[in-house]
Amino acid sequence: MAPPLAVLDTCVLYPRTTRDLLLDYAIEGLFEPLWSEEILEELRRTCVRRNNPVDGGAGLIAALGKVFPDALGAGYQGLVPALVLPDPDDRHVLALALHHEAEFLVTANLTDFPAPLPGGIVAISADDFLSALTDEMPDEALAAATCHRMQRRLDSMITRQVGHLHRGFHTHDFQQPRGLGEIRVRHAAAEFSQHRGVGAKRPFD
Repeated sequence: MAPPLAVLDTCVLYPRTTRDLLLDYAIEGLFEPLWSEEILEELRRTCVRRNNPVDGGAGLIAALGKVFPDALGAGYQGLVPALVLPDPDDRHVLALALHHEAEFLVTANLTDFPAPLPGGIVAISADDFLSALTDEMPDEALAAATCHRMQRRLDSMITRQVGHLHRGFHTHDFQQPRGLGEIRVRHAAAEFSQHRGVGAKRPFD
């Protein structure tokens, strides 16, 4: 089974800890990342505005292209005009996900991508996405988290994921849907409720 395809929004690519942990998971094959020139340009502008890193993000963006040469998406611009979101400037992110049939859109701005999204796309926070991947593929997740710990000072996000792993090994309940499967089930239930007029909730709300 192919790993899920996930668009990484600028707001999860800029914070170093979030970005590096997500990409360590991608390197271990837990998911395939996807971004666009527009997302990378937003990343560059953010780096320049905050003067971090000092090269304006040039090295970071070059490294992303080198390590993930297949992550750069294109050809989605024609979908943008028809999309409706709270902030029209975010439409290119959703259009990218639609065009490439991504399953997830990982973002810190969940209110900018209200459910249900077209194409069954699930907008999800980085923390919830990492937790779901950890449930789905614990061995690979442990390898990614261990690699990250070796390269970076242990921080709160890594602590949560490693703790999540250890709890999962001891308390795994095989009677309940977990990981990405749980997200898919909750998303489908939310869409069903929306169509019935009950009102939808995002996964993990």
